[in-house]
Amino acid sequence: MAEPRAQLISNQRLTIIISVLVLVIFIVLFFSFRSCGPGGEKMTVIYSNLDLSDAAKVIARLKEIKIPYEIRDKGSAVAVPKDQAAIARLGLAEKNLPTGGVVGWEIFNETRMGATDFDRRIQLIRAISGELSRNIVRIEGVVDARVQIVLPETKLFEVAKAPVTASVLLKIDPAHRIKPEQIRGIIHLVASSVENLKPENVTVVDERGNILSVLAAPPVQQTVFTAETIARTVLPPPPLPPATAAAVSVVTKEAPVKTVSAEDQELLKLKAKSEYERQLSSACQRVLNNFFPPNKAVAQVAVEFDGKTKDKNYTRLKIKGESATVSANVSRITILVLVDKKIALTSLARRNIYQTLALAVPYNKQRGDRIAIKLVPFYAVASPVISTEAAATSWPVKPEPKQASWLIYAGGAVLFIFIVLVVVGMGRRKKIDLPEREEEQLLYAPPTAEEATDAVKQIKDMAEREPEKVANLLKQWLMEEG
Repeated sequence: MAEPRAQLISNQRLTIIISVLVLVIFIVLFFSFRSCGPGGEKMTVIYSNLDLSDAAKVIARLKEIKIPYEIRDKGSAVAVPKDQAAIARLGLAEKNLPTGGVVGWEIFNETRMGATDFDRRIQLIRAISGELSRNIVRIEGVVDARVQIVLPETKLFEVAKAPVTASVLLKIDPAHRIKPEQIRGIIHLVASSVENLKPENVTVVDERGNILSVLAAPPVQQTVFTAETIARTVLPPPPLPPATAAAVSVVTKEAPVKTVSAEDQELLKLKAKSEYERQLSSACQRVLNNFFPPNKAVAQVAVEFDGKTKDKNYTRLKIKGESATVSANVSRITILVLVDKKIALTSLARRNIYQTLALAVPYNKQRGDRIAIKLVPFYAVASPVISTEAAATSWPVKPEPKQASWLIYAGGAVLFIFIVLVVVGMGRRKKIDLPEREEEQLLYAPPTAEEATDAVKQIKDMAEREPEKVANLLKQWLMEEG
């Protein structure tokens, strides 16, 4: 009994040892095969969170340089062998990949023939937006960013210029909570990168539609009043006895008066003059938009200041600066109205325009104010303010000269040349048929300059008045020659 039991124990031990060995061998073989496979430890991710377009371009580039790759995370990540990761990154950087779905300053690396100013302006906006998107993505917690910039188009005659605006769309990491300081930094980054863009005109929105720029507003400073402060502020000081009040002499210090230099006064006047002219020009332009069709009339106002005169006919303005207030008198207002030459402007229409413009601005004829209306050819002048009523208003337009008159003149000239050639040819033929006898030779005197001019004029008049008869006459002459 002892021997079979000992043999059974030894067999069990042998079975356990063999099972452990088989398990160890299996684990070693499993990890060795896994490391040699495409998804083993030798593959490393070079780029993640890629767009589908960027992932496709990256894969195409890896195929060109013949580097094995692996797509992970549903196409948003690309992995390559560890020993070729540096070569893959350099090969992708050579083609500016991945672009992040945006285009930066590299858009100007390729010059296109025939590019217009509009094309270059659009390329500049795309480049600035792309560079800002790339910089914002580098901020901690931001996965992706898109920047849209609106640069208003510059017009020839503009009264009110539209401000520059920008919007930023952020994709934030769910595991990270963005701070108001970061949003404020993004706003100032965008505003400082675009010319004439103010921080208050930048809007930041996340992918859920929440406006984040509101969180970046500076907190409202609240003053906390204590009981002592309230008592000190509200309660008046205790009155002094008469004897003490007489003995005490109160010394008051007057606040120093800020003086404004002559240069600052002139600068304030220039700024006020420019702003006043802009306001008056805008008012006049609105009046013209009610009289004329769109893009057919432009108004410009010039104001002259005179600070010395005190005549009652002068308009006095008070210009408030940061440190002082300066007064100036308007000595003259000149309104220049440019109207398209094609507009049939009658005397009644001129009088109505004069009266309406005089009511729209502080017009004073005794002061020397003037309103001038000039007819000029308009080619591509864009009006800054166009109302819907003006678009529906019709205005008589002078008919353009027809091309038929030019065609008639050209046809008459060609007809005259043809008639001259035919007449000369017939004369030569008759001259050849005559007998060569001196007594029968016809004396021919060449026409004078006046006779030739009259003949040409008669032929032109006949061609203009009766072109059909002239055509029939030519047809008859051609048939006789044939």
